[in-house]
Amino acid sequence: MKNLTSRTKNIFKIILQVLLIFFFTIILLEISLGVYFKFKDRKLIDAETYDYPYLYFKLLEEDGYRNEDGLKIFRNKEKPDSTYRIIITGGSVAYGLEPDNTISANLETILKDTFPDKKIEVLNAGVPAYVIEQEFILIQLVLQYYEPDMIISLDGYNDLITAEINRFYPCPDVLPPHNWKDFQSIKQKENSRKIQGRFYGIFPNIERLVDFFARKFYNDKNGFNELKNNKQNIALTYFRRVKDIDAFCKGKNIQYFHLLQPLKFINSPTNEREETLSLIYKCINDSLLVLDYYSNLSSTFFDNKNVFTDECHINAIGNKIIANLIYDKICPTLKSDWFVDEKILSKK
Repeated sequence: MKNLTSRTKNIFKIILQVLLIFFFTIILLEISLGVYFKFKDRKLIDAETYDYPYLYFKLLEEDGYRNEDGLKIFRNKEKPDSTYRIIITGGSVAYGLEPDNTISANLETILKDTFPDKKIEVLNAGVPAYVIEQEFILIQLVLQYYEPDMIISLDGYNDLITAEINRFYPCPDVLPPHNWKDFQSIKQKENSRKIQGRFYGIFPNIERLVDFFARKFYNDKNGFNELKNNKQNIALTYFRRVKDIDAFCKGKNIQYFHLLQPLKFINSPTNEREETLSLIYKCINDSLLVLDYYSNLSSTFFDNKNVFTDECHINAIGNKIIANLIYDKICPTLKSDWFVDEKILSKK
């Protein structure tokens, strides 16, 4: 009996030691992953967000950097008299980094140098991670009240990536906002009550690692055939949303232009993923060619990939090049508008 009691104590002692080792290993892994992800994400735009109806999220206001709408706009919402106002929308490429070195800032400089006797404003309404659906809603909910005369979209990459991501997280919409599943509040609440949900709530970096391997396993098993087979549906969905934006802008007497943004791998894919995404991007381009307000910039840096900092983001030189290409696209329209009604667009 004494031996049995001693043996039981030893078993419990071993179990306790195993649990303690497991617990401290998990904590160490969580901390290590946190450091790794912090380093890995160092080049991403660091901006806090908050939940917002219809748009899923908006950026928080930051003094001197973003206004009350979470936008990198530093002008009054009410447009000054005799001013031509242009707004550039899109994701993080349009958003940029330093406010004075964005595509919007470069385009405003070019236009003011070209038309020194005109009052021109170019506002930056880029929001990191926004897909074209969110952009359309942003135009309706917020941007129309800035009284723009012209809106220019610089898009494509975020929608391409959301189509890729959501192979693993099936969604009724082929081009939903990024991480749309995180905004399913009822389902999230149900999951948070489960053991797995409680565990991941305490160890979010481990959840990110598990999610990565789960998606990798899914991708290795299923390849990209499903995504390739869905390319026409993706392109049609994108095309319809571009048309919706243009229709809304026409109703508000706003000139609209849509630009498909440059990608590093578009003309020289190196693996199956890049080949698939390039194929879809070209399919999107083909669907938009019928629109006279559309331009394809996807191959802009084919011979100068040094301007890319990753798959889609570009450096200061790239921003200036894109601004010049936008100027070439919109300049005939601007001149036409000014000559039609000189009174409205002349300085006081």
